[in-house]
Amino acid sequence: MTRAFKDAREAAECYKGWKEEEMPGFHEVRALSLHLYKKAGKDGQKIAGHASEGMTKNYQRDHEEIVWSEAIPDLNISEITG
Repeated sequence: MTRAFKDAREAAECYKGWKEEEMPGFHEVRALSLHLYKKAGKDGQKIAGHASEGMTKNYQRDHEEIVWSEAIPDLNISEITG
């Protein structure tokens, strides 16, 4: 999945001139989505398919300062922004 994400990201040509370490990776985007689900009061564990709450918390860790301008369609932005 990680390789397919990288291939799709490169094919989209959205990050021309960026260094590899500057480009978003699959796990980074996945972690951000789980953080946004938690912030909206939703259960991210279900959508992620994690067997344990601990794994979901691992993905959600260290994302308090991330700001994202797009969300999964079923996420109501007003639940996050108030």
